[in-house]
Amino acid sequence: MREINREYEVIKKRLRKYREGLKHLKVGDMVLVNGTECEVTAVFEKTFIAKAKGRYRLAIFEKKSGYSVYDKKYKVKLPE
Repeated sequence: MREINREYEVIKKRLRKYREGLKHLKVGDMVLVNGTECEVTAVFEKTFIAKAKGRYRLAIFEKKSGYSVYDKKYKVKLPE
């Protein structure tokens, strides 16, 4: 039972870190958008802009949900 509780605490910490991570982004941070490495180029109160590395593609994302504002097929994640 103790082993299960330890595993649960580890997973809970990871989830908390992920949820809070998008709120504390800053310019220059790296994120993954559908598996593509991107750099955060601008940060606002509720949104941020991420630009794909080596491409001209960029998108605006909501900090709360992690989805793109204009196209919900794009989802941002923090690299592990």
